Amino acid sequence: MTIRLDALPEEVKDIIAKNTLKARAPLGIENARMNLPHKKQSVLDLPAALPQLRDKVVVVASGPSLKRQNIVPRLKKIREKVTLVCCDGTLAACLREEVVPDIILSLDPHPYRIVRWLGDTKFDERPKDDYFQRQDLDTHFRDNERARNQEVIEMVNRYGKKICAALSTSVSPEVTRRCLESGMQIYWWNPLYDDWSQPGSYTRQVFELTRKEVPCMTGLGHGGGAAWVLAHAVLQSKLVAIVGMDLGYPDGTSVVNTQYYEFVRDLPMEQAERFLLRIENPQNGAMYLTDPVYYWYRESMIDAVQRADCTTYNCSGEGILFGNGVIWDTLENFADKSTV
Repeated sequence: MTIRLDALPEEVKDIIAKNTLKARAPLGIENARMNLPHKKQSVLDLPAALPQLRDKVVVVASGPSLKRQNIVPRLKKIREKVTLVCCDGTLAACLREEVVPDIILSLDPHPYRIVRWLGDTKFDERPKDDYFQRQDLDTHFRDNERARNQEVIEMVNRYGKKICAALSTSVSPEVTRRCLESGMQIYWWNPLYDDWSQPGSYTRQVFELTRKEVPCMTGLGHGGGAAWVLAHAVLQSKLVAIVGMDLGYPDGTSVVNTQYYEFVRDLPMEQAERFLLRIENPQNGAMYLTDPVYYWYRESMIDAVQRADCTTYNCSGEGILFGNGVIWDTLENFADKSTV
């Protein structure tokens, strides 16, 4: 199905928001309770912790373009010109090329999947799960999972002391444990689950749980969005580039290999495929698949970009994140831009 860019009904957006809240907020707050003993510093302390903080920031998300556009080797060539904020799902891809981020950001509350991006030292204790065999975020993880996991453990242990972890209080304590084991310093933030001004809101609950010492920050629903917010709102960067933020998939991708499959895996394949939407990117003329959740993320990002006090460049080369306020450019051109 090919859709117009204004075609997602408001009622669909509301359903997505409510379902996301229902699925993540209770677990996120329970995780926050367990993470509380490790609360020493917040993301507001990050700028002072980065003596080499540069005025241009590159946010690295984990869409298919990260590999298709050879992004990480290109990042290596400009590494000294930018501050690098990586989503958890991109950490291994970066470290394999000896590209060490300044900051890694993690948000998802899943009890055991997310820790795999950091190398799971309890790999053999986890329940059976086909996620890493079909996920599209880092296809290197698909084969020989045990060996791949061991590689990541060793890389993260080698470089952890050089990386700051910007963790949402919602993350699994397993993620917290791995960050501490590897020597990362943790800087906390609370996600905006809902309207904080409401007395019974989840956001107000977690803010009070953390003794009002951990700031609340919108993540726009996903790790890439949260990393972009961190770049301009916390690091105060006026020039922010994003790479790997496709919010979609190359045309022809099976629904099985999408992040959306969790929601439709019980449906017949033909019916599940109908939930994928096709969008043409006018920047390169290519068609991409997306789903209602990713499309909602796209609309939230476009709205936020227009409100933010920074200039946002999409250097992914692919995907569906284009529109008002988003400047398409190459990573190399961005690295040479002046901030004066």
